[in-house]
Amino acid sequence: MNPIESKQDVQEDIQVLAEKYLEQSQEMIAAINDVNTSQDLQDDSFLALGDHLAVLFDKIETDDPKIAKKVFVALKKQTAQKIQAADVNTINKVVKVARHKILSQYRKSQKLPNRWGSLYLLTSLSEEQIHHSVENNDISPNSTRKELQQLVMQLKGDKALPSKLKRLVIKRQGDKDITFEDKVEMEMWLAQKGWELHIPKSNAHKQKVEADTLSDDV
Repeated sequence: MNPIESKQDVQEDIQVLAEKYLEQSQEMIAAINDVNTSQDLQDDSFLALGDHLAVLFDKIETDDPKIAKKVFVALKKQTAQKIQAADVNTINKVVKVARHKILSQYRKSQKLPNRWGSLYLLTSLSEEQIHHSVENNDISPNSTRKELQQLVMQLKGDKALPSKLKRLVIKRQGDKDITFEDKVEMEMWLAQKGWELHIPKSNAHKQKVEADTLSDDV
């Protein structure tokens, strides 16, 4: 922070940058929300949002890290609220992809798939694992999410899930009750992924719900 700048000046500068981001993000958000948008354009738009947010944070963090963090959290929430079938967790994921050094390098050289969900899977690997996998062509622009899931599990030593998995249990963190609005929101989001929400009557009072898949591809 410039010593001759007051804290109010810094806050105003950060607010200007935040407003500029919100203005620039409108087109990307519109593309994501448009039901006629292709999957490629949706992924491009999600990744672009992550890139914009990452660049913005790098700019404002140097002025006042404490204020920057508050503004950044607020912007991610505002962005998520404007996107159908997305939440802050989704925004956090695309930002993590954007701020990942080696993934950013390989994205620029177009050596990775252009799917934000697939790229997020790779953030769990070390830089050495990513570099080795790209150079050996185990990861390429044509890699599918399923192939990357298998690769990640192999490199991390995780056991594969059963190929015919039909049910998962989703447990909410904390002690907060699941409201009717929460249930409706989750039903809408899961429906877009090919899943159906069920709350067994015997477990309706507990902080968990069961989701039964409508397809094997999740």
